Amino acid sequence: DVDLHSGRLTVRFGKGGTTAGVTMSEELLRNLRTLRQGLFPTGQASGFVLETRSRSHLYKRVERLWIDSYAQQGIEVPPFTKGVHGLRHHAGVTYARQTHDLRKVRDHLRHASMSSTEIYMAAADGTNEVRDWEIGFEED
Repeated sequence: DVDLHSGRLTVRFGKGGTTAGVTMSEELLRNLRTLRQGLFPTGQASGFVLETRSRSHLYKRVERLWIDSYAQQGIEVPPFTKGVHGLRHHAGVTYARQTHDLRKVRDHLRHASMSSTEIYMAAADGTNEVRDWEIGFEED
C-alpha cells in the first residue's frame, strides 16, 4: 500500500509472509505523486497509484515502468532481469552507501540479523551488479 500523505509504503506478503511499513525516499514520493497526477489529472483518483493483485502483475507493472522511464528519455532500455527483489537490493546498497551504517540498513530491510545485512552488502560491494539499476528519473 502506498500512503502519499505520510510517505510510507506498507509491504504485504513480504519475505517470510510478513507485513511491514517502510519510509519512502523524497525522490520516490515525488515521482509517485507525479505519476498519480498524470493518471488522475482531475483529482478523482481511485486511491491506488500502482494497483495490482498478484506478484506476476506487480512484476509486469514494475517492468513497464522500468521500460517507460528509459524510453521517455530516449535511452536504450537495459534488460529488466532483477525483478522487484532487485529494486530492494538496490535500495539497500544505496542506503548503505549514503549512511555508512549497516544497522540502519538492517532495520530498513528488516533483516533478522546483522550477519544477513553484512553478507548482502559484501556481495553487492564485490560486484557491479547494481550499477545499472538507476531508474532513469532526473533530479529536479
